[in-house]
Amino acid sequence: MTRKEVRQLTFEDLKELLRNPFQALVEEGDTTHICEYGDEKNKVIEEVSLSSEVHKLLRHLGSSNIIHKGKWGNNIVSDLPDFASFYDIHRGDIYSKQTDEQYALAVSLDLAESK
Repeated sequence: MTRKEVRQLTFEDLKELLRNPFQALVEEGDTTHICEYGDEKNKVIEEVSLSSEVHKLLRHLGSSNIIHKGKWGNNIVSDLPDFASFYDIHRGDIYSKQTDEQYALAVSLDLAESK
């Protein structure tokens, strides 16, 4: 059985994904998935990969609170508890708050909802 080729996301692909309110990027160890979520649904749509540059940028944006990084809650491939994390843009007040500077940077990158 041959394994399906994994699509590599560009930064533009990543931005489009993060702006979609019904999808999130879920990272679990060395695997990354696009997942559908909302209303108790956490369905895996597709396994994807990121270049090292896009991955570094994603982690920097998450750690700098430009985008939100949180615990996914449901592991996809691992047995380790709370191992999976997800990335999403800030959506109102459902995640941690952003400073005005963080929000301005998110807007400049087209990674923000209007306030």
